[in-house]
Amino acid sequence: MPSSNFRIAQIDTFTSSSITTELGNRKSAATGSSGHNLYRAWGVMTPYGAVTSGSVSVLDGGSLKLEYLIPGEVYTIYPTSIAVSAGTALVLS
Repeated sequence: MPSSNFRIAQIDTFTSSSITTELGNRKSAATGSSGHNLYRAWGVMTPYGAVTSGSVSVLDGGSLKLEYLIPGEVYTIYPTSIAVSAGTALVLS
């Protein structure tokens, strides 16, 4: 799915912690670093120059390991939760 069909309205930053943050299309989704609700998250990315590890659970099952993502590359997925154990990850909505 080409990312040109998506528009970034907000970027939320997640840094290392032991907490899993629930995301996705639900009314009770957490509030991100931008101060907005995270119920419309559609993508993730890791910043250049950062070592990131952790995982992102995606809609309909499965997960992505953050350490395997190419820094600066936008991954158009529908994340349902994110847990960052080292570094920084960005959630796009």
